[in-house]
Amino acid sequence: MILVIPDHTMSLFDVSTYGLISAASKFRSSIHILIIGKDIKNLACNISKLKNVSKVFTADASHFIDFLPENHANHILSIANNYTHIIFNDSFYGRSIAPKIAAKLDVAPVSNVMKIISDNVFSAAMYAGRILANIKCIDPIKILILRGCSFTNEDINIDINNYADIENITVSNDLGLSKLLKKENRVDSSKIDLTEANVIVSGGRGLGSKENFNNLLMPLAEKLGAAIGATRVAVDEGYAPNSCQIGQTGKIVSPRLYLAIGISGSMQHLAGIKDSRTIIAINNDINAPIFNVSDYCLCGDLFEIVPKLSDCL
Repeated sequence: MILVIPDHTMSLFDVSTYGLISAASKFRSSIHILIIGKDIKNLACNISKLKNVSKVFTADASHFIDFLPENHANHILSIANNYTHIIFNDSFYGRSIAPKIAAKLDVAPVSNVMKIISDNVFSAAMYAGRILANIKCIDPIKILILRGCSFTNEDINIDINNYADIENITVSNDLGLSKLLKKENRVDSSKIDLTEANVIVSGGRGLGSKENFNNLLMPLAEKLGAAIGATRVAVDEGYAPNSCQIGQTGKIVSPRLYLAIGISGSMQHLAGIKDSRTIIAINNDINAPIFNVSDYCLCGDLFEIVPKLSDCL
């Protein structure tokens, strides 16, 4: 049997969820879903009607609302031995909790999975996406971290004849593990989810400051109806919040149009945008690596080009 651990916001599933279920369907085995959170009854009901889903587990408690992986791990482990494959999304949550589960089960997780070849052979990206390797996993329980955007969800839809069982897992109030002491709300630079966006305007070190990042990229993104992205350096420098980070240690995206502004193109960043349909790069360095993977290249001063581009729209 297959267990899928989806990302969600308590009220909505992440778009990657359907890609995970699509991937799980390739094993031709029963698919179970485990939802961990607070007030998730509606989520459980919605996903129980999806094609191929045969059972839904819920772990519902107030201390799950902060998505602390230490608190979630025990409830996944309580049913983990019943499954041959446990599937996570390649997200901050998935990458933080999957290794914990794998360590407790004494197995090796397989990350960056982009294709299911067989029950124990998977195609995964390695070396920041420069190599696609076929990996054979002989562990009794396979822990898989999938790139949800690599799997189509065309066959995943509501089946009015499907009524998957919903079962609640008993939750202890005394976890004795992690506790959130303080939460700092940061304003997200984009109202559009990066993983769902058809158009992304992304900025890097070349913008020079948070003010330039906001003043140049925001008007352009608004006119294009685009999400805002950023490189790791831009996030580390405080130009954009962590939720905007794209790359090997950030979000993996696959938009129709990716506009890279002031981005040199490190391997780590390119690993996150390799599935983009069209890449346009603006940079003043003709030798910037980003130009090697771009469909259209504008070599020049971004402080002149971007405002003119915005004015033309």
